[in-house]
Amino acid sequence: MKRSFRRLRLPALLAIPAFGMCTLPGMAAPALSTTPEGHPLPPAMTATQSATPAPAFTYDPAAREAGGVMVFDGAAPSRVVTREGRSGLTFRSIRGRAMLPRHTADKPRGTATLWVLPLQELFPATQLPAHSRSNPFFNRFVFLSDREAVQEVEAANFTLLYETRWYPAFLAKFGQGTINQSKFPADHTASALAGFLAMPALVWQQLAVTWDHEAGVYQLFSDGVMIGHSDVTVSHPPHDAPAPALYFGSPAIVTGEIAFYDQVLSPAQLRALFDSGLKQAPASAPASLATRTEMEKIYEGRDLPRLDWRPGGENATPVGWARQLALPLRDYADYAHFFHQGGGPTVRFGPDGLRVTTPGLDEFVRREAKTATGDVLDMTRMYLWTRRVFEGDLYLSVHFQIHSHGGLALLMTQASGMQGEDFLADYPLRSTGSMSVVHMEDVRNYHWEFYREMTDTRNDLVSHAVIKNPWLRPVAFQIENRQWETGRWYRLEYLQQGARLRGAIDGVTVFDATDTGFDNNGPVLRHGHVALRAMMRTDMTFRDLEIWTKSDFEK
Repeated sequence: MKRSFRRLRLPALLAIPAFGMCTLPGMAAPALSTTPEGHPLPPAMTATQSATPAPAFTYDPAAREAGGVMVFDGAAPSRVVTREGRSGLTFRSIRGRAMLPRHTADKPRGTATLWVLPLQELFPATQLPAHSRSNPFFNRFVFLSDREAVQEVEAANFTLLYETRWYPAFLAKFGQGTINQSKFPADHTASALAGFLAMPALVWQQLAVTWDHEAGVYQLFSDGVMIGHSDVTVSHPPHDAPAPALYFGSPAIVTGEIAFYDQVLSPAQLRALFDSGLKQAPASAPASLATRTEMEKIYEGRDLPRLDWRPGGENATPVGWARQLALPLRDYADYAHFFHQGGGPTVRFGPDGLRVTTPGLDEFVRREAKTATGDVLDMTRMYLWTRRVFEGDLYLSVHFQIHSHGGLALLMTQASGMQGEDFLADYPLRSTGSMSVVHMEDVRNYHWEFYREMTDTRNDLVSHAVIKNPWLRPVAFQIENRQWETGRWYRLEYLQQGARLRGAIDGVTVFDATDTGFDNNGPVLRHGHVALRAMMRTDMTFRDLEIWTKSDFEK
């Protein structure tokens, strides 16, 4: 059965005309059944579109005070720059900022749109202690905040920012507290997250955020594409009223036209605004449209291909491949093939397969135990590691069924010590189910989060994230325009051939990426253990696990 969360379709949004402080009447948005690139729109976008309302407040930062903003230069003068027919304001000082005296972020519902030009690529990056020596907020790029100390987002009751940590990257929060307070219901604030957003340098993008406090729905858009959404497992997260003025400022960002609305604009209205904005600066359209096309592929799941390869089956087994493991996972005898790390009573075998059920978030918060070495002892999460090591090209297939919504499960492959040693044989055996083993310790691996409905993920639609650890290198991210259903079986497939990694659900490729050993993030991983892992609040069954390999060496 399908979940009972709010049913949402992926839409699109954005764009704002280049006008000053005057309020202009809304523009009628054309009713299109396809995008300008010829793709069919989701059903929610093909409905009759109402005229776009006039914004309540508009600003043109390039005009400075004449455009409605008050500028504070900081340690160095600010400047106005123009690229491809569009102008904006930027700062040379980390203390430079500009004030927007009026906004609608204090209204029960609303929309904010703003054109931005990153002066450098924005993407998750390695973080080292030395990076924050002189600027403790080096990894924060704040687009809007209700605090004049713009970078101190913990104190902000409203902020829109990009943080170059591996996750969540781009987010809006509507309450005081840390970024991580969007993770757990016991400490939850209203927010919307967009993981692994790539913002290219010197390309104009239009960002937008919508909020509806009564409905408890918060959304993020870029270039007319919805890229982030609030947690659908929490109906009405708390929010705080923002201060009377908003601020922005960063040496890495050029800020163009800004508009605030006192209502939630529909995806169709926002997409029409974005398109009209490109018409006002046509020289910027090719790069901006190319970025939007990439956004549509990643965040709307467009044109995902079939996985055209698998061993065995109707065709002859590809040369050199051999089946190494085949476990029905219906009998307790199969348990001997795994090292079980983490929560002990979380697994049981039955006629349908291996059922994994982990405790809820309340149990995770309640326990807060420590190991003898002071590490987190988290028994609400678990790993099942294959005792065998697999080497060379790798193919894995397993079926799974979700019994209740709200959890997270991942596949780990090519897991080994930092020089390729067998960490289960060489290292002390671990007991904790903590995620630190995935990405914060001395076990290198690829991890694919294939089922993501945890509170700190994009959980309104199916999403996938692939990370190379312990370097926290994002390898792939993909949204599918559908939702997980309980009570039905899915088939997961993972295929690695050399440095190329592919994953598929029910035969549809959800990532296709190529790793490299020459980008300061470790080598291409070619051998190691395989694990199935479940976070807290997860209830699912696995069956029919198969693993095939193709050796790197001659017989």
